[in-house]
Amino acid sequence: MALSTSTNSLAVGASRTFNLSLGSALTLVAPPNCRVTVTETPNTVSASGVGGNASRVHNLQLPQTVTYGPYPMGGTVVVENASNSGGAVTWVRSDALVAESASGAVSLVSGDGPLAPSIFITASGDQTGATDSAKIAAAVAAAVAEVKASGRIVNIVLSGADYWINDTITVNDGILQDYPTPDTGNITVGPNLYGLGKGLTRIHMMSAGKPAVLFHCKTANTHLSNFRIGGFSLFGPGGSNAETVGVQIGGITQSASEDFEIADVQTEDFVVGMRFENVCNGTIRRCLFGGYTRGCEFGYNADTLLFEECRWGDENDASTTGVALSYTYRSPFHPTGGLAINAHTFANCWFMRQTVVADIQDRASSIVFDTCYYERCKQYAKLGTSGSATGVRGVFWRSCHFSQPYDATDTAAKIEVQHSSDDSLIGIQGCRTDDTQGAYVAWVKVGADTSLGWTENILPAPSGHPIISYSGRNIDTNSYHQLQLNRRVWAVFDHLLGGNIGHTFEAYNASYSTGSETQIARFVNVNKSSGSVNSSAQVLTLASDTVCFAGAVRPRRSTALPTATVQWEGVLMTVQGGAGVASVTSVCLKSAADTYSWKTLATG
Repeated sequence: MALSTSTNSLAVGASRTFNLSLGSALTLVAPPNCRVTVTETPNTVSASGVGGNASRVHNLQLPQTVTYGPYPMGGTVVVENASNSGGAVTWVRSDALVAESASGAVSLVSGDGPLAPSIFITASGDQTGATDSAKIAAAVAAAVAEVKASGRIVNIVLSGADYWINDTITVNDGILQDYPTPDTGNITVGPNLYGLGKGLTRIHMMSAGKPAVLFHCKTANTHLSNFRIGGFSLFGPGGSNAETVGVQIGGITQSASEDFEIADVQTEDFVVGMRFENVCNGTIRRCLFGGYTRGCEFGYNADTLLFEECRWGDENDASTTGVALSYTYRSPFHPTGGLAINAHTFANCWFMRQTVVADIQDRASSIVFDTCYYERCKQYAKLGTSGSATGVRGVFWRSCHFSQPYDATDTAAKIEVQHSSDDSLIGIQGCRTDDTQGAYVAWVKVGADTSLGWTENILPAPSGHPIISYSGRNIDTNSYHQLQLNRRVWAVFDHLLGGNIGHTFEAYNASYSTGSETQIARFVNVNKSSGSVNSSAQVLTLASDTVCFAGAVRPRRSTALPTATVQWEGVLMTVQGGAGVASVTSVCLKSAADTYSWKTLATG
């Protein structure tokens, strides 16, 4: 037990109260002819007879040295040096910095009592992994016992050394508590796992096919909650086994894990750096991911996760490999169906040399990249699958920087929705690049069913290459500083396109035509091949038919009227006359007899 001592004196006529924590003691050195009254009151030990709490009074009148404490649960000592005492009383206080409980938990203590109960584990040096795995498993068991006995959080602490393990460090139990109010749910609060810092505490996982660190809840109908992991480097065995995971939260039972924090953890040479399933309210800070196939992997019901100041990839590694964020994991508890992943924020994060930064194949909403830095990444996001439409996604980039995006070997856009019918929502706001060449294929490629918001970006493209590919149509110029595109409305907010700021253009609608046109051909006021702005404005071309929004409405023109059917009901059509023949404008209408015919409106 380490001690901290302090000393001073108590003058004649003075008094002082000393609050002693467990493991602390007070020693008095009384002078001759003293008149000193000492009242000691040990704290009560709940539900036991240990220590008691009866006050004891002592009168010191002779020169002597007396020690009060330590007390099992701490206590108070009041020292009064009378005004007629023979001199000052010298006192020496001894406080334990570390105290050990009956179950083996070690606590940092102060005058206010225990601060952080901890179990410290020293490294064995056994590189087979057997010894350290056994020691850590024993420490976890002791920590869980302490949590259940005392109701306090316990820290499992690894020193600044190399640890070798051949089995998973598993935390899945603790004290059961009501949450958030009695009878509405339960949480299990277990111990925390700490090292002394990345690079100082180094854990080497010797076995493939299992996680190195696993936190989950083994108790049905409850949640593992309020746990912390941090301060160590994890080194894996490499290989290709999908279950070789650095840190896994959840995914073992159907009970959730929530309200947790992972900070200052490094994972290297695992197939998956970190995995999350059936989790919520987690914060991951200042973590480093390297040497992976998938940096972070997300499964069913992984909600409300915040990543701050994390880094994926290695700037010193010239290769471009790996997927930083994979939204594809399916555990045995949720092998099919939607993954229902929502509300992930990546703030001030760094992605280096990734094949794909985010592979989001299933439905997901509110995936936000805020003030992130991308460097030499092949693709920033791959959304959905090419084989079929898989549902709505909402993915947004705000104030991100894209460094060195240009790569003439690219075959995909930087952000690409894989299926033209995916009804997704993409937002890109205030992003820029320092590369004058920009993205080789396109910055964004989406189908007509995807809504795209593009606001105040500085993202150029090489000559002859589009900035945006929208439903087969290329937008080639960086005049679109503010642009809103979706399957019904094109809203252009840049005056360079002509017309009023905020003017809205309606997109293709099948009811305007024979139904043979399947996509928007182009804006007449933007040249499709060059992207230049033409003199005519605010006109939308639908194949051979034209709908004009800024001027007079011009009906469909033809050399003959088609057969009147319900398909043409309400449609105006002008039959163009030849030389010496007047043009005739007609409308298709239905009679009371439910028959259709063309009615002449005007003859030229």
